[in-house]
Amino acid sequence: MANEKKKPVDMVALQSKVWLTPEEAAKYMSVSRRQVDILRTKGTPNIGRLPFSKIGKSIFIRRTNIDKYLIEHEVKSAV
Repeated sequence: MANEKKKPVDMVALQSKVWLTPEEAAKYMSVSRRQVDILRTKGTPNIGRLPFSKIGKSIFIRRTNIDKYLIEHEVKSAV
């Protein structure tokens, strides 16, 4: 198990999908799966939670909602 290489992230495939699993969302955002779970359950004080859909035990996050969430959290640099 220690010898296993991580599979490279196919960003083109992720960008073409409408709905992402939490694992795919984490790869898309370059954060951990735990961070995605925190963003969708607790969120942040200013923006709120990352919207998601749940069917049974399966969780899906719309990629456009992730993009919108990231834009809303964009930090403007002071010049």
